[in-house]
Amino acid sequence: MGQAKAPAQFRLKVELDPQPEDLEALEKWPRAPLLPDIATVAAGWIALELDGRPILYQDGKLVPPLALEGVPGDPLNVQAARIGDYVIIFLQRLLDATHNLSDGQAHRAEFGDSSACLWLQQHNGTVRVSYREHADGADAAIAHPNEQAFLAAVKEAAAHYLEELYTINAALREHPDIAAIRDTLRHL
Repeated sequence: MGQAKAPAQFRLKVELDPQPEDLEALEKWPRAPLLPDIATVAAGWIALELDGRPILYQDGKLVPPLALEGVPGDPLNVQAARIGDYVIIFLQRLLDATHNLSDGQAHRAEFGDSSACLWLQQHNGTVRVSYREHADGADAAIAHPNEQAFLAAVKEAAAHYLEELYTINAALREHPDIAAIRDTLRHL
């Protein structure tokens, strides 16, 4: 018998999921403006797992991880695991917080349209990642991934999201908000 696999300390999934009219706007940029802004037009969803527990958000409330017991497959693919968000805003905040980890201070990456956030702090080769429903609230979930594994997960999720955008329209590489994400990602 094999040993049970240890739970993932940190997993992040970011997907582009625009409305049909927004997909059309993304395809037409820069010939036509992205209205009201790219954060709205390039909407998507975010799924997180900390210390083997998916962070589930449903009807604006955190759902206990036990709600997924018996659900087959990857819990991050379950609709309830998705945190609808202005993905670009969250990605930029997460990349900025990750970039600043070396100073030993705690850094917050807020979700674009809610009071929920991730708090990050580097400590002895690990990153303390805590999820809070409110920036000044108590930790709802905590993980301590290896720093390299954390950086790899963040880079992979951001690169995947950018690749989805480029598949729709390669010119989006030149959009200022996308360029800012790409530049921050390059410096991690």
